[in-house]
Amino acid sequence: MSAKSILQLCPTIQCVNAVYLNYAASLSDPVERFKVFMTTNIAFLFDSHTFEKPLNPVIGETYQAICPDGAKIYME
Repeated sequence: MSAKSILQLCPTIQCVNAVYLNYAASLSDPVERFKVFMTTNIAFLFDSHTFEKPLNPVIGETYQAICPDGAKIYME
């Protein structure tokens, strides 16, 4: 059984995207920017298939997190 609920899994998958996309936005070379963008997609696919159970939400469950880029997440 997976130790994470659906509220924990969704931000975990998405948090890495902001780091890569902010880095891609800072690049001037379009080829390198595209490489970083594709890395974002591959990182998303890897994390989105790691759960071991049906992720059913629990009524009243809440989740708070801070992503590596400083974004704050509040979910219910």
